[in-house]
Amino acid sequence: VCSSDLVVMDTFKLLDRAARVVDIRKPAVVFGLSAVTGLIAGLAGAGGIMMLAVYLKHACRDYISLRATAALIGTLLIFWRLMATVVAGLVDLQLVAEAVLLVPIVYLGVWVGSHYFRNMGAERYYNLFQALLLVSAIGLMVDGILKLL
Repeated sequence: VCSSDLVVMDTFKLLDRAARVVDIRKPAVVFGLSAVTGLIAGLAGAGGIMMLAVYLKHACRDYISLRATAALIGTLLIFWRLMATVVAGLVDLQLVAEAVLLVPIVYLGVWVGSHYFRNMGAERYYNLFQALLLVSAIGLMVDGILKLL
């Protein structure tokens, strides 16, 4: 629930006020937030990416650097997960074939997203960003509640 709380706080601009008071780029703050995010993501099994996205929204100077930073971190995380699953022996030939077949669809999605991004201003980008975070947080909450039942 912590990541959804964070998303709701960001939606109502409560984090904007906190970011004005606390230097969120200070190494001690970054270390503390990273440790808490990692702990929560490790315990819950999800939510870390959302918490990171909310942090980046406030740490990056504009929506263009936010998008670039998120793309870089996403790529690094995907690479890390790929290496971990290969080392663990969880990747077989069928999975590789399915991934290769989906690559064109992924590139099509990247092209469409990049096209829309070029024609989108900061306010519209942040609104879409906020909506995606909120939908993801709601999905995590519903998934958690269903698992409890």
